[in-house]
Amino acid sequence: MGEFFQAAATLTNSIVGVTVLAMPFCFAQCGFLLAGLLLILVSLATLKSSRMLLTCALATKQNSFEFLAHYLYGPMGKLIVEFSMIGLSLGTLVAFQIIVGDLCPQVVAALLGSDPASLPNLRGVVMTAFAAGVILPLSLMRDPASLARISFVSLSCYAGFLLHLIGLTLQQKISELLNPALKNPYEAPYNWFRPSGLFYALPIMCLAFSCQTQLFLLYDSLSQPSIKTVQKILTLSVTSSCVFYIFVGAIGYVACNASHPVIHGDLTAMYPSTPLCNLVRLFLVMSIAVSFPVIIYPCRVSVFSLFYLRQTGLSDTPSGGLGDIIGGQVSVGGVIPETQFRGITVAIVVGTLAGGLLLPNVEFVLGITGALTGSVICYILPASFSLTVFKSSGRTAAAAILAVGLLALSVSTLAVLTKQSENFAANVPAVGGAGHGHPRLQPPPMDMPERQVKAEMPPLAKHNWKRAVNTEGVPINQSVALHRNHDDRTTEERQSTRAAAAAASKGGAAFPNISNQSPASIR
Repeated sequence: MGEFFQAAATLTNSIVGVTVLAMPFCFAQCGFLLAGLLLILVSLATLKSSRMLLTCALATKQNSFEFLAHYLYGPMGKLIVEFSMIGLSLGTLVAFQIIVGDLCPQVVAALLGSDPASLPNLRGVVMTAFAAGVILPLSLMRDPASLARISFVSLSCYAGFLLHLIGLTLQQKISELLNPALKNPYEAPYNWFRPSGLFYALPIMCLAFSCQTQLFLLYDSLSQPSIKTVQKILTLSVTSSCVFYIFVGAIGYVACNASHPVIHGDLTAMYPSTPLCNLVRLFLVMSIAVSFPVIIYPCRVSVFSLFYLRQTGLSDTPSGGLGDIIGGQVSVGGVIPETQFRGITVAIVVGTLAGGLLLPNVEFVLGITGALTGSVICYILPASFSLTVFKSSGRTAAAAILAVGLLALSVSTLAVLTKQSENFAANVPAVGGAGHGHPRLQPPPMDMPERQVKAEMPPLAKHNWKRAVNTEGVPINQSVALHRNHDDRTTEERQSTRAAAAAASKGGAAFPNISNQSPASIR
């Protein structure tokens, strides 16, 4: 049982990653009911596609994703798998870098006693230092087995994060009940069922359960491997991850909706800047540091196979010229040569660091990664393998999984790109990534922004507007009346009239609530 739970913890740690921080964003996009239902359906699809992948591998006697694709579809199939695995890994690692850039500056600024906004270059400096001093040394380790031993520590960090989120939300809601003045009157209503956001959240949820690339390592790590044992481990890991995602998504949505008109893809970046919240940020950064080398292993193998073995002509052999996969380190002799090993690792770390510095936000990276590569690796390829290998059994389920993958690949990719282009055209500032600057989870200011006053005029201002009209229907405040008919006056006449009206209003304005606003905002 010790081996069973250790394998389950390792697999769960590979499933639960930075996508958990985007779950409140998914709940805001789809609503409580639709998001919860979608998470359950995606988890069931993950279990089914993983079983399809393993049964196809055992039926064809292939011991890796790439070899299975080569056996069924030839060199082109292996090439598709390699490109998809590289894209999936790189997208996940870029998201890791963005999250590090969102979390670490808050902790460092707190230690320095400064405001992160007053240190505009802090984010880039901290990301570069963390990548060079922590991520790169861990990624250069040859044996990932040592990292697997601390999977329980990483999962404990996520459990502590959930408990802290629950406590933060309860504190916020209890404070609003005890003091209603703290409640934001402009709080948006909760979404319960919002189909318009389905295809924007679907690729993130698909990526959140991606574990198919780890199945072969999981199978080989067992002393007595079998489909039944792997299925039990998968069920435990995927189910616990699904429950965790639902809790974080629902509670995070409740916590953020009170003070944020728009919920973004990094939950912790919207946390208040308190010592306890900074400690939670530090724990999450530690989890990312441990998970980074685990993700980089299959990416490095695929890059080596694609760019080095293909030049030697070995990658098109039935075994791919790689020999056995052991710990994600493979080559003709069983180990990637030291020069290529270090060069590929440094290139991946530097490339993902550049992506984390330049790309707009984490929800865009997760969405486009899940739509383009996650759908191919997690659903399209396993389902197509099953339809090719098994001509009679399980074809209906395989066709359904294939349809889900194709839907995520086509419609979700278009939805993510369209949403990003709309934000760019509307000049919406990116939050996180290259456009850092998240608002915090705190009570809203008493003076709401002018854009909200335009949207809904406070009742007192409306009442004063009615009282400020004489019996002939002419507004008492002459500056307002003249501005509403400004086309027949010159600029000098309007300015002169404004100055006279301002001087007269010092003696007592009829409606001070709106006299201090610009005429454009009153209209």
